[in-house]
Amino acid sequence: MLPESRLVGLLLGEADAAMERALERAGNVARSKITKAAKDQPVYNRINGRPNVRVLSLLNAKDFETIGTSPTKLLEGAWDSFAAKAEGLVQPWIIDKIGANGHRSSNAARSVVDDLCSSLQTLVLDDMGAREYPNGLRVPDMLVVTALEQIGQVSW
Repeated sequence: MLPESRLVGLLLGEADAAMERALERAGNVARSKITKAAKDQPVYNRINGRPNVRVLSLLNAKDFETIGTSPTKLLEGAWDSFAAKAEGLVQPWIIDKIGANGHRSSNAARSVVDDLCSSLQTLVLDDMGAREYPNGLRVPDMLVVTALEQIGQVSW
């Protein structure tokens, strides 16, 4: 069974990769919409030559209005793949820690993962992925630890 620190590390790595993919995908879609709607506008010049993963952090509310979308819409479905992977990591840990049966452990894992996905969404919407934390990732350690503490088994 995964020690708690290893589980946190794996979840952090998966969450950071998911955030990178989400920002890349959302940035790509936003760039496409900007190119079609506002090629000669200052917003185009602001994102031109910048990596897709940074595009959302360069846009403001007026820019999103111009392209007819929102950060929330651009991030729809962004955490689905992460959720499946994270649940596969968390459920065995829950079984080991609290001895829950398959159905109980599945529900508990889903609750933890739903909280993680919600926190990731909030984190992206708060700073559009522009911040890097002391751990070198876009996801702070405490985001994962807090979600796992729902189960009451992580001790730090």
